[in-house]
Amino acid sequence: MTMATGQTGKLFQIVSQLTPEQFTQTVAGSYGSIRNTLVDILSVEWGWLDRCGGPERGPALKPDDFPTLQSLTVTWSTVEGSVRDFLSKLKDTDLVRGDHVWPIFLGLVLVFAIGTAVGPVVRSATKAGRPSPPVGIDANVWLDIIGRGSAASVLGHLERLLAFAAFWQEAPIIIAGWLAFKVASGWNNWSFIVRLPEKIEGVKDLDYLRARSQLGSWVFHRFLIGTLSNVLAGLGAAVVAKSLSSR
Repeated sequence: MTMATGQTGKLFQIVSQLTPEQFTQTVAGSYGSIRNTLVDILSVEWGWLDRCGGPERGPALKPDDFPTLQSLTVTWSTVEGSVRDFLSKLKDTDLVRGDHVWPIFLGLVLVFAIGTAVGPVVRSATKAGRPSPPVGIDANVWLDIIGRGSAASVLGHLERLLAFAAFWQEAPIIIAGWLAFKVASGWNNWSFIVRLPEKIEGVKDLDYLRARSQLGSWVFHRFLIGTLSNVLAGLGAAVVAKSLSSR
């Protein structure tokens, strides 16, 4: 498609009838003006061309860099020429190979596969420190108290996916932010377990204090080991997937 033919050509024939003031004036819509809308369209098109292996665009295009329709037309023609040149070099196999997709898919499979071992690892690592119920509390009730529930399992899956995405995108700041949030939340939960309730009727104070202290320590250890295991699972999956995508 060229500037002179096709829908793009018709569009620019209409826009060329606008005065410079009309081209840049504020109008209703998401982008603020006709100029801004066209610049956004061009920026997106060039961005996708860049991602597919065409000429590098750099940062998103800025409307202020195109004060007139003529300045925008020059860049638009250049991008369209690059698109035609890029498409002319493609082969049928290039359109269906999906090389950029399967490593990510494999990485996600690895995240779930490795994730199945996280639970057993955490349980094994914290089994010795598992708190016994204080005298006066039924063992089944105590198991309900210290149980993790399904929500924790779902959170573990999400944490592993987050770690994989962060390492795949080479954005460790995401992991740092998540860990900071989780440590703060985990500390609050741990403090709550240790503090409350102060006593239980029918249970000796010293025996209950021992169980409460053990429970707080055990939960905190599970928290640390589980988090580390999830992050390492995401990292391992990302490393394997990246190594395969680079071949």
